[in-house]
Amino acid sequence: MIDEPLVVVFFPEGAFGPTNNCLGIADVLRRRGHRVFFVLEESFAGTMVERGFEERLMRLTPAPEIPEVPGQFWKDFVRETAPAFRRSTTEQLAGFIAPTMRALVDGARYVDDRLAEIVEELRPDMVVEDNVVTFPALPASGRPWARIASCNPAELKDLVNSVGPLAQAGTVAEAIAFAEVVLLAVPYRALPQIGKDHGAALAAKALVIDTCNPFASRDGEIAVWARAKGAGLATAELLPGARLVRAFNAIGAGRLPELARRKSDRVGMPIAGDDAKAIALASGLIREIGFEPVLIGPLAMGRHLVPGTPLAGEHTREEIRTLAATLN
Repeated sequence: MIDEPLVVVFFPEGAFGPTNNCLGIADVLRRRGHRVFFVLEESFAGTMVERGFEERLMRLTPAPEIPEVPGQFWKDFVRETAPAFRRSTTEQLAGFIAPTMRALVDGARYVDDRLAEIVEELRPDMVVEDNVVTFPALPASGRPWARIASCNPAELKDLVNSVGPLAQAGTVAEAIAFAEVVLLAVPYRALPQIGKDHGAALAAKALVIDTCNPFASRDGEIAVWARAKGAGLATAELLPGARLVRAFNAIGAGRLPELARRKSDRVGMPIAGDDAKAIALASGLIREIGFEPVLIGPLAMGRHLVPGTPLAGEHTREEIRTLAATLN
């Protein structure tokens, strides 16, 4: 645990997806007492202040004559580039990929001085970037930084080697080795292979949170088997020895960010597990992100933590306890 509050700077791409991704992480850090800043394009000014964060603004291009609307760039981008995806892959390289990457590089150059200025002002303990490219001002600053990327981590190896010892990229195995707690959020059909490849490493963790729901329409026969056996016990069989807690299965993923920001009347989060220490750890983490954990019983009760059961949906802590008492 860290005793002194940290200064953490988030630098998301100027789009809603990366910004919301950073927002979720930032909210947890703020709840833990750290000071969090967002570096945003000017069109997003005020969006993080409304959520209680501090902002620093920058631009990737010269200011337009007409004020921008947050996210409008990407709406225009999708409309203008959609025809390119009706062409062959080779044609897309020249007509879409090349100019897009060129624009990203030009933006990184344009903002370099401003980013260096912000980092020098804030002197953060960590900078977290969520973008397609790395902005040279970050590794050049000498401050610890991390890049969130949705691409294959293997594709980042050359980048990591080029920017110095503070950058890291990892495979699934490396991510598991690094973590103290692992949250599984994959299609259920992926669990057998995860168990084969990483079961021993997962068994060594203090907690593995199982958010995976089996759907026959998506996952096939393994979902039918998991539903019959019970999702909790099925996952335990696929990941032998793991200290599992089943959680985040009953509420739609799209609702979680909004519900977690409630100041009062917290939504209950039903959980099931067998390991007391893992349950305690999961409960603490769930409270930190804004929900009220409710243990409904051992892992066998995890069969009730899937969509379509009485516990599915949004309930208070008391409602969950009342519903759980009627289940077996």
